[in-house]
Amino acid sequence: MIDLAEIFSSKARTKVLRTLYYQAEPIPLRHVATISDLPVFSIQCALKALVGEKIIKRKKRKKYTLFSLNEDHPCYQFLSKVFHLEMTSCLQADSDQYHKKAKSVLAFAASARRLFRQIKKV
Repeated sequence: MIDLAEIFSSKARTKVLRTLYYQAEPIPLRHVATISDLPVFSIQCALKALVGEKIIKRKKRKKYTLFSLNEDHPCYQFLSKVFHLEMTSCLQADSDQYHKKAKSVLAFAASARRLFRQIKKV
């Protein structure tokens, strides 16, 4: 049985999984580190553990080792749902924030319009 707590046991593991989930093609370790905004050593440790658990696939291409999520792993569907839910939640939060800003801008524009009308009458 797969222990989900182990999969998300560190910030590096979570960021690696999130990064690889959103990649269309396998990417090298340094790209994972850059996108994840974590040190290479942290990414190396997380990748080693996740490859050992077969959640991530590793393949050689020329002189590079590339990494991708293993879509055949039993946890892939769960990870997909988690990251989709996370993205939806972030989009909703951003949408709410932009809505509040738009309302305040519209209120300011309406008050400015009233002020200009009063000035025009004088």
